Amino acid sequence: MQAKISRGLPERAREEHEGIAETAKEMMRRWDCREVPTLLFDFGRFHEAFKGKGLLEIVIGLDEDKRKVRLPKISSVSTGYRTLRGGSRFDFDLVAYGFRDGDFSEENLVIWAVDVNTEKMLGQAAVEHFENRCRLLSLEKSLKPGQLRKWILFDGSADASVVKSAGRYGIHLTHRTQMRLFLNLFGMEELEKGPEEKRPPEAPAGERPLEFELVLPMKADAELVAARVAEEVASYASVDKDTVDRIKMAIIEACINAFEHGGSDRGKVRLRYILSPERIELFVQDEGKGFRPLQAGDESRRNRGWGLKLISELVDDVEITTGEDGTTVRMVKDLRPGSDEDPTTAGDEG
Repeated sequence: MQAKISRGLPERAREEHEGIAETAKEMMRRWDCREVPTLLFDFGRFHEAFKGKGLLEIVIGLDEDKRKVRLPKISSVSTGYRTLRGGSRFDFDLVAYGFRDGDFSEENLVIWAVDVNTEKMLGQAAVEHFENRCRLLSLEKSLKPGQLRKWILFDGSADASVVKSAGRYGIHLTHRTQMRLFLNLFGMEELEKGPEEKRPPEAPAGERPLEFELVLPMKADAELVAARVAEEVASYASVDKDTVDRIKMAIIEACINAFEHGGSDRGKVRLRYILSPERIELFVQDEGKGFRPLQAGDESRRNRGWGLKLISELVDDVEITTGEDGTTVRMVKDLRPGSDEDPTTAGDEG
């Protein structure tokens, strides 16, 4: 009986951990350049300002506090992100790609690395381990100063020395109490799971493909953002550099096609990345009226025939669905060993 209870505790803690991460993931998707009180990211000052006060006093105090921070526009959030140089100890609970002021450009790119800590006490070791992983991530992505935001969500208590250490590293700390207020701002109270609530069982690890979504405005250089996300997705499968370059070039060409045939500068392009052990599938969908696909002898840049031909040479399978609601380009790149040895047979398997 005791052994059964002991095995149940880690499982319950894991479910709580994942529930907080999923809630944070959904909340970040709703940020959309909104301004929020900076105290929601600063546990030390929050605790000092509102210790012993009731919920109503805290809400009024936050509303009156003039110190605000403008959140970025989040384009994608991945769960269980792992740096290229480490194993599971180098995982992040969440890594989000965002853009300051909603400006989808490399100059305004900001990456949020997020960890969830459900221990009774947030310890110095956890803070330092998170900081070390953030440094590794920053080096790996060649990030400029200010491009990486570090955020720990925690459920227990924290000594003043730990809070001070986090501040020295530039790590944002948000306690569960602050998180509830955060959720309230975005109308998400119902998403926070109570301790007794059960979530549907998940499929065993390895049976579900990883899926990412990205929405981009039709503006110059937005395709470079799509290519960078494609590179991140491919890194999950330890894909070789040549294959990564092919995937990036294909997604860039498909995005340029979508931009040219989207029908409006204010339109958007929706992208989906689906990664399984065998393949990576890329979907690029625009909101235009469709375009004329490649025809014999049509190699003009205006009609992008050369671009579609290039895509077919970069990946193993291409499908184009076009109509009044827009166009979707589906690209498939086989990731199995030896799949590039005979290009003439690529994509023929059922």
